[in-house]
Amino acid sequence: MSAATSQQAPSAAQLAAIERSGWGRTFRLVQPHNLAFWVYALLVGSGGLAIYNHYVLTGVYAYGQAFAVGVVAFALYTVPFWWFLRSSDRYSTIPGGLALAAFVYGGFAATGALAIYANDSIRTLYAKAVSQTFAFDWSAALTAPFVEETAKASGLILLILLAPTIIRNPFDGLIVGAFLGLGFQIIENLGYVVGSASAAFGFDQIGSVVPTLGVRMVTGIASHWVYSAIFCAGLVYFLGRPGFAAQRGRGLTLMALAMLLHGLWDGAAAMSAGNAGLAALSQFGLPIVLLGVFAWVYRTTSRTEQQSVRDILAPEVERGTLTPEELDAVSGTRKQRRHHVKAAQRGADRKAARHVLHAALDLTEQLAIARAADTPAVEHARSEIARVRAGSTVS
Repeated sequence: MSAATSQQAPSAAQLAAIERSGWGRTFRLVQPHNLAFWVYALLVGSGGLAIYNHYVLTGVYAYGQAFAVGVVAFALYTVPFWWFLRSSDRYSTIPGGLALAAFVYGGFAATGALAIYANDSIRTLYAKAVSQTFAFDWSAALTAPFVEETAKASGLILLILLAPTIIRNPFDGLIVGAFLGLGFQIIENLGYVVGSASAAFGFDQIGSVVPTLGVRMVTGIASHWVYSAIFCAGLVYFLGRPGFAAQRGRGLTLMALAMLLHGLWDGAAAMSAGNAGLAALSQFGLPIVLLGVFAWVYRTTSRTEQQSVRDILAPEVERGTLTPEELDAVSGTRKQRRHHVKAAQRGADRKAARHVLHAALDLTEQLAIARAADTPAVEHARSEIARVRAGSTVS
């Protein structure tokens, strides 16, 4: 099926979808006339200095081997998470620069400028007001969920002010929140590595930190990136965005749920003390619940983006660029896309079907950039769909 060459005026639904989706928008962090940029820079800078004083100076000079192992291990550990979140951002296409800005804020501002001081201060109050034992057992569960989730979410608010045309709906909040949380947990984990080496007084530095690395890597599979993703999706629901009406009840529910799950995890040891069954349930059950909630929020919030993709690409069916089945698949769920690809009889046809869906998303982005005008980039994206459908290897 060949694409039609006639010019078509953009439809109202197409233009509205481009506006509400944020597709095709670029991100610029340095905005000297925007107060949010200076707040971002101040918090990241001061937090980075605090992290340097707390971890780097001590780690490099006293526990150099442990620190180096921790940096390399968690740098490599970040890679699959980064790939997963970027590939999960199928509909939103948060620019890489915005994802990096969120990661940096979560790692340095939320930890070094906010959470370190607030957590320690509140834990001291618990010790004085109740007892040292209570503070040891329960202060993390009663402090970290509120302090750390709001610290990370402050980054989302600043990034909304810096990228108001990109962060447009709860799905955007989910993805940006996940990057904020990922940065937080990587820097926090590095702090645990330095703490392990310190607890062993620098003896057998590598051997002393390997257990910590293992525990933090395993527990990190469902950790801050999940809490923050859920919380920030809820925050966007609560605040609303242009073209997306606030749903405050749902927003408050998701934010409270994120803090509750965070608190349950931090308080698991105290709650399951002396009960091996409950300890096992918390260690294995809570991560499953967390990932399940994330998947549910992902499916729920992505519906807005799926509709935007459908509205942007709908005229392409009339043009002959896409078939109705391809439109359903590219704007549908992972299950719908998988079913569409498997419907092809031969392996080569399945490969071509998969590439057509990827090319259709590229066309979506080009249409958004061009505001549905027939630019050379849009025409090239259309020709790519025809090429990959035919299985051609000619560019």
